[in-house]
Amino acid sequence: MTESDSPVVVPAAPSPSRRGRPRYGLIGTAYWAGQVHARAASTSDDVEFVAVLGRDPARTEAFAADWQVAAHLSLSSFLSQVDVVGLAVPPSTQPELAVAAARAGRDLILEKPLSLSRPAAETLARQVTAAGVRSVIFLTQRFLPDVEAWIADCRRWGSWTYASAEGFSPLLLDPQNPYHCSTWRHTEGALWDAAAHPLSLLCPILGRVRAVSATRGRSDLTVLTLVHDSGAVSTLALSHGMHPAAAGSRMVLSGPGGSTEAPAITEWNQRAVEAYRLALATVLGARDQVTGESELSTDVHFGAHLTAVLAAAEEAMAKHREIEIAMP
Repeated sequence: MTESDSPVVVPAAPSPSRRGRPRYGLIGTAYWAGQVHARAASTSDDVEFVAVLGRDPARTEAFAADWQVAAHLSLSSFLSQVDVVGLAVPPSTQPELAVAAARAGRDLILEKPLSLSRPAAETLARQVTAAGVRSVIFLTQRFLPDVEAWIADCRRWGSWTYASAEGFSPLLLDPQNPYHCSTWRHTEGALWDAAAHPLSLLCPILGRVRAVSATRGRSDLTVLTLVHDSGAVSTLALSHGMHPAAAGSRMVLSGPGGSTEAPAITEWNQRAVEAYRLALATVLGARDQVTGESELSTDVHFGAHLTAVLAAAEEAMAKHREIEIAMP
């Protein structure tokens, strides 16, 4: 597969759901696809979960049987049966599949990171806009009511000078971790897998990122220093190579008026199912979307900005200097 603008065959529009709800189809059959995407879609009041698309026939059939949906190995046949597409695939694969779904007129729930390539992410964002479909990038915390309330409070409280965030896990060390077998996470590390979570909270409060410095340490450690549109500075320390005793995440904002800490998330998978149901409602318009302020968006364009930040971090480490991010 390539991440190009090559044309695809657009399937016929799907027939209406028997129960009047939009039909949801899932691309992907790995752990996160089942534990979060499928579980949330199957219990959503907003969609009817009808189909799954996978690469491996046996695994796809088994996944489909578990969730009592139709199994597909052909993208064209899959798209002909759904209205909304959820993607739970590696970031190298996601852009091509998402572009095909957008061109077929299907609304999208995308995973982070949108892509491992800034050009591919920006191409996807342009294609989604051209197709006129709705999109959400599933940034778990952004769809949790307590976190949304905290972000709103932070925006009301006034200016912030500095923020610090940590995200540590033993993913690369622990064979029992459900994501340990994820090839792309081993290759790309915590920077590409985990940075989107703190960034999804920082950008609505401090503004989008305009410059990045980064340092790579031992044990998959990456430390980023970010300058935001507001002039505030934030630092992120991320690693998937930490001992379980050091695992966890934390974010603190500081300014002239004091400091505040982001809500802690426990029972991550359970909360992610709750969040995904709200993401489904958002993309379908059943829940009000914030408009007018780009840093509050959770659409494909915000996902492209996050990819630009991570690509800039890689460049900063390679060139040992700060990298400015030009807006597309």
